[in-house]
Amino acid sequence: MSMVEEQHAPASFLDQDLYKFCMQQAVLEHYPEASAEYGFVNRDPSILFNRASFEWLQGQIALMADLRATDEDLAYLQSACPYFSPAYISYLSSFKFNPLAEVSCSLDESAGTLSLRVCGNWTRVILYEVLLLALIAESHYRFVDTDWNYGGQRERIAAKGEKLAKAGCRFAEFGTRRRRSFTTQDIVMSELSRLT
Repeated sequence: MSMVEEQHAPASFLDQDLYKFCMQQAVLEHYPEASAEYGFVNRDPSILFNRASFEWLQGQIALMADLRATDEDLAYLQSACPYFSPAYISYLSSFKFNPLAEVSCSLDESAGTLSLRVCGNWTRVILYEVLLLALIAESHYRFVDTDWNYGGQRERIAAKGEKLAKAGCRFAEFGTRRRRSFTTQDIVMSELSRLT
């Protein structure tokens, strides 16, 4: 895998599952003062982390402080998601992540286990989940499970996608949180989009 071609994640404010924005709007409207706490649960004990993956992850989490919705992002949401209220779009226009205050992360290096917690106002911290899970997965595949490359991925997903499409399957994309890398997800989505 070439790290040069990989961009730093998260690449865009819209690098989210749509339902997280829907949930955030509902929380903003109905529970604006509620607090929440999230904790990472590793459901697969074979997925381990090392010092390099942890340090990269910490750096990426810190970079979330710079992530903002651009004017283009907001225009896209207004156009593609007319059910988002003007008040919610306005809220997003000034939304900023504050990972130093809202995210804590530690590594038990001897066990290879990661501990991560997100705490704060529910409206604010709800958007961390998908981005953090994507970063956690990517940190593992960048620094621990590195015996893979992009060779043949496009052809494999095209063949699988064509079989599924011929069988009448429809696609809904929820891969951000589980992706190996942004590039891998981009390959998958571009091939599946070609089939629809």
